[in-house]
Amino acid sequence: MPTTLGSITNTGNLKLNTVESYEINNFSQGQELWDVPGSYFWIVPPTVTTVSAVCIGAGGSSSGADSTGQSSSAGGGGGGLAWGNINVTPGEQLYIVVGAGGTSPTIATVGLLGGRAGGNTYIQRANTQIVLQGGGGQGSGTLNTISVAGGAGGTSTGTNRTGGGAGGAGGSVTGDNQGGAGGGGAGGYFGVGGQGANISLNTGVPGGNPAAGSGGGGGGGSGGNGGVTGNISGAAGGGVGIFGAAADGVGGLACTSPGVSTGGGTGGSGGTDGANVTIRGGYGGNFGGGGGGCPDDVGAAPGPTPAPSNGGNGGVRIVWGSNRWYPNVANVADVTTMFSSPPLNSVNASAFYSSEFNEMSALPAGTVQRIKGNIWYINGELVEI
Repeated sequence: MPTTLGSITNTGNLKLNTVESYEINNFSQGQELWDVPGSYFWIVPPTVTTVSAVCIGAGGSSSGADSTGQSSSAGGGGGGLAWGNINVTPGEQLYIVVGAGGTSPTIATVGLLGGRAGGNTYIQRANTQIVLQGGGGQGSGTLNTISVAGGAGGTSTGTNRTGGGAGGAGGSVTGDNQGGAGGGGAGGYFGVGGQGANISLNTGVPGGNPAAGSGGGGGGGSGGNGGVTGNISGAAGGGVGIFGAAADGVGGLACTSPGVSTGGGTGGSGGTDGANVTIRGGYGGNFGGGGGGCPDDVGAAPGPTPAPSNGGNGGVRIVWGSNRWYPNVANVADVTTMFSSPPLNSVNASAFYSSEFNEMSALPAGTVQRIKGNIWYINGELVEI
């Protein structure tokens, strides 16, 4: 027999079939993660008045490379990181943007092969106030016959910023017939990401380390001259993790062979390593690593498929609850969402989130809709079938 557990009020709260009523969205701890580029809205759960958050900007891409006597390509800059605490109002709506990694040019057109910037990642209030922002790393400069500048690292800003660091700059290129330069590492929780390695005189060098104790990503190593195998691509910068400050990344080794991945900077604070995927550079690590540079005289990847020297994507994470504050890893780990005072007269109520009930209050009369498992919303009532 179906059991009626209660009804949904016109304010979206669960009213149980006893003398008591319980507001289901009375959270005491929880977290949310956004790691896919795009725009989002987040509604602050009732009873939550303070949250802690981190924003990591996306990495920039390298410039393309050509086969007409121009220089090889420089590295993209790493994304910046910002963290801090935000006083919020229950029911307040925050606007969240996750930046996408810069993409490398796909057509080898002389003079039009600059890298592309990674997107800014931020949390914004309705009044347009940006409370936290990890800036996107810049793409590397446009090719010419003399030199190409690496992309600048992304910034760390916001009205509620407590800490964080800028991304490391991408490595630069000097001269023709060179290997590619390294991508910059993502910014850390306490300092700047590692710089991508420069390239000159056909000699690859290791990428730079992030600022000591920053927890940022290491810079990618540059590629030298591979002799009979041709010039060698630079490697990408390491990303940075989104679960709090931990170990620093390490600058990547000088690249000595096409397609060997040891040149990528390692991720900081649990971020992923930068790559040296093929002769056309490497993807920046997540989150926020800068793309590695392509060597000279190979051209950019043909057709619609981008060269593998894109920047790593950005990310946002928000946590709340007692003693849950960035940047301490132990304080921001994933937890099971809990209620401050669970109802004693329903075994099902604690399984739902506030949005599941708030959505119900807007449904027209006569609606029948499954909420979760064997729990259904039937014409204003919550029923277990």
